[in-house]
Amino acid sequence: GTVKPLARNDGGEVLGYFADVICNELKRYGLKEHDANDAAANVMLVMKKEFGGQNIYFPKGAVANNNEKALAIFAQFQAGKTIPELVFESGNSVQHVYRMIAHAREILRADRAAKRQAEGIK
Repeated sequence: GTVKPLARNDGGEVLGYFADVICNELKRYGLKEHDANDAAANVMLVMKKEFGGQNIYFPKGAVANNNEKALAIFAQFQAGKTIPELVFESGNSVQHVYRMIAHAREILRADRAAKRQAEGIK
């Protein structure tokens, strides 16, 4: 869309990018470009008013997939992939990759403990 310059002048580069993303999505839903631009610019004005001055975090994925992702990354780590390779391939930060590896270890530890308990072994 053509929202970026308007939104950038009114609220910074990030808002301009958000406005462009929103505009493109609205056009995908059938809005005409002019209407999508206006709506996206107005949404950015509301966002600026409601959340201006705040740091906002947008999680990348659903929590339900965290265990599966953590186990997959841990398996790759055990197979010899380096942290930088895992960061690049997963699109996550170094810290997040380390957290997922630690989380996978916790999952596996809990699974082993549950199996031992089910077998009657302490």
